[in-house]
Amino acid sequence: AESGVQPQTFGISDMFKRKPPTAEKVLKDNKAFVTTDDGYFPDRIFMDKGFPEVDEGWKLHVSANMAESHDVAGKVLPYLEQQGVAHKVMADPQSYARMTGTQEGKFITIYPNSPEQAAEIANHIDGQLLKGMTGPRVPGEKILGETGMVSARYGGFTKGTVTDPKSGMEVRDVRSADQYAP
Repeated sequence: AESGVQPQTFGISDMFKRKPPTAEKVLKDNKAFVTTDDGYFPDRIFMDKGFPEVDEGWKLHVSANMAESHDVAGKVLPYLEQQGVAHKVMADPQSYARMTGTQEGKFITIYPNSPEQAAEIANHIDGQLLKGMTGPRVPGEKILGETGMVSARYGGFTKGTVTDPKSGMEVRDVRSADQYAP
């Protein structure tokens, strides 16, 4: 330029200099995923939003790796609120890190009102919101979609039992992907 001022240019690599947080940093910071100011209420190591409208059904779980956990929450939770579906999320990264065994990977739990709503929510979350992300598989549950981050099992929402479709009797909810599914 004739004025002696050179235009400022940025290379493509400059756009990607911000590195995502590591799992260790997320754990150290231990920043809550949501608060009571967001309309959630504390329940043990979870933060709950709404109450299930049915006593049992297809329960969905969304997993997340620790480094992406805030990003997953930032994408999935607003969608669930928009849908008006009851759900809970781990209160903070340290609580999530303590989830082991059959609870491993259960970052967000969703309580759909019907099998149709469960399928719609699972398809949208897996197909639209979680592309390119990763998370652990939830043990003993059916994996839905392509990311491996959404899983389901039939079970009690507000009770520790389910209705056996063969006998109509209330039986213990054994927390298995295939147990008592209608």
